[in-house]
Amino acid sequence: MPQVVVLEQVRAPVDKVFDFVGNVETHPQIAPFSKAVTITSPGGHQGAGTRFHQTFHDRPECDSVITVWEPHSKIVWENYVGGSEKPAQVITYRFEQVGGVTHVMHTVDNDAYEDQTLHRGGTEENVVELANLKRLAESP
Repeated sequence: MPQVVVLEQVRAPVDKVFDFVGNVETHPQIAPFSKAVTITSPGGHQGAGTRFHQTFHDRPECDSVITVWEPHSKIVWENYVGGSEKPAQVITYRFEQVGGVTHVMHTVDNDAYEDQTLHRGGTEENVVELANLKRLAESP
């Protein structure tokens, strides 16, 4: 799958940034395209294996599952559209604390990004997403 990669430096502790991103219900606060996220796992959020449903302003809703949960270093989830067995997207966040700054690398793998216009649009969306994360995580 073609990949969008966006990097951001956040002046906040890595655990605060990881916890914010890991609480997937906060995704609409950072991603303007996201309308709502609802945890669908029995028992709620539990790291890897957590299932959730996402609705968006301008695209089909999807069901998602967290596949990797490495506290304070990595979160990966897969988005499934229309009951597909293959993920439409793989979303990855990597975190690294360097001094008082958390480095965040956000990648989105999506076959649709073969189209350069869609790739450019995905990049722009994710730049905004990480700028919003930075703003929220750096606020007191």
